[in-house]
Amino acid sequence: MLAIVFLTDNHTESIADQAIAAGLLTFIMILILMLLLAASAVHRIFANTRARVVSRMMGIVLTTMAVDTIPGGFDALGCSALRCH
Repeated sequence: MLAIVFLTDNHTESIADQAIAAGLLTFIMILILMLLLAASAVHRIFANTRARVVSRMMGIVLTTMAVDTIPGGFDALGCSALRCH
């Protein structure tokens, strides 16, 4: 969802590019909905141990993405590693 915010900037992206980004976001959201609806069947196949492993791996991916956005936020504020301007 953060990507769609960046990809729909009216000052830098054309309407066609924004429409493509919105269409891709819609496709991804439908794909995620289908995966969530199939979660119980997947859970039966993977069992508890594998489900815990996947859950922890996804937690690591989410943490990595969150930590990666922090420097971008400081840059947007005009802050360096030592001080803000």
